[in-house]
Amino acid sequence: MDNKDVKMELILNGIISPEEKLNVRFKKKIEKRNDLIFLIKEITSYLEYDATIRERIQCIIQEITHQPKCSFCGKVLKMRLSGKYVNTFPKTCGSKCFSKDIRVKEKRKKTNLKKYGSKNYLASERGKLTTRNTLIEKYNVTNPAFIKGNFEKRLQTQPEKTKIVQITKKEGAVFFENTHVQGHIVANIYYGLVFNNILIACMSFKKIKKQWKVIQYSTSLNADVVNGDSKLLKHFLKIKKPKLDIFYSGKNWQD
Repeated sequence: MDNKDVKMELILNGIISPEEKLNVRFKKKIEKRNDLIFLIKEITSYLEYDATIRERIQCIIQEITHQPKCSFCGKVLKMRLSGKYVNTFPKTCGSKCFSKDIRVKEKRKKTNLKKYGSKNYLASERGKLTTRNTLIEKYNVTNPAFIKGNFEKRLQTQPEKTKIVQITKKEGAVFFENTHVQGHIVANIYYGLVFNNILIACMSFKKIKKQWKVIQYSTSLNADVVNGDSKLLKHFLKIKKPKLDIFYSGKNWQD
């Protein structure tokens, strides 16, 4: 017997309806029919996993004649038993293979281009706005690199990639306005600590009556920049070579 013959036999025995839908009481109708169970298992013997009778009957109804496998890695797939796509087989074994499937990638690109004007949703104006709003709402940042947990982990594992640069007054002003509790205080010189092309710490200096004074120091989003202040201070002393003098208001250097 072929698939169609077995399907007709199931219809005649009330297991499935003439509209080819599984009877909700199919278990009671089939539990004492070992002959039908044998036919069902025999015609669906191509299934490479321990499929239930329900799954096997659905394969007969849908006229599936071979074991569905992941289109990317070839792994044996199992039928969905619930959800929106109940009684169907997925095309891939999981999200990883799904995202790697060439057909899926091309379809996604076409959809994104049509809906958002860009092949990559995150690169579209809508995607950028959504990402920005999510980062602000969840982490109070606009750049994912500034999320404290990720930032500190990367900084601790790659400390050699930090470097000292002199930044402009405008750059220093923007940084302190966003990171320092007092906002920006005008200074003469600004030195910053950069990590992966991102400014993560800044120290400013001002010359008052021939004396250099540290005006401000802060790090991005309270990140734990190990020895960041001492690195910037040592760099300033090396470049300007001021004479050290101590005042009650703080440390000052005279040249």
